[in-house]
Amino acid sequence: MVTLFLSYTRSDSPAIDRLAGDLRGLGCTPWFDNELAGGVDWWRKILAKVRESDVFMLGVSNESLDSPACQAEFTYARSLGRAVLPVLIADDVTFSALPRDLAVLQLVDYRRDDKKALMSLARSLLHLEPRKPLPDELPPESL
Repeated sequence: MVTLFLSYTRSDSPAIDRLAGDLRGLGCTPWFDNELAGGVDWWRKILAKVRESDVFMLGVSNESLDSPACQAEFTYARSLGRAVLPVLIADDVTFSALPRDLAVLQLVDYRRDDKKALMSLARSLLHLEPRKPLPDELPPESL
């Protein structure tokens, strides 16, 4: 079973909720910060979940591209060698705003809630590289 870390912004919650439901239907285990409880050191918990995941999935929207937290999560996942799967969830994305590390990756178009989007998502998950072990020295945990 593939474990996924979902990176997104609050304004994209409806799309991420649909995506998480479809991922569960595909037999995956998605995690996103809606499971955080009060009093938890949220940033440390988020980074721990990135380390535990097989795949880092970024819900791509203009808001997530502008989000310091999403950018820090993406950078941390890349520095750990996690597979990254960018998923386009908004119509108005400014593709020129994509960071180079993200721009070189094929995006899954998940803007429509339909069979084609689901099949594209499933196909992408099947072709991702296996999870790499964590590096001996973990990257800094800065936000």
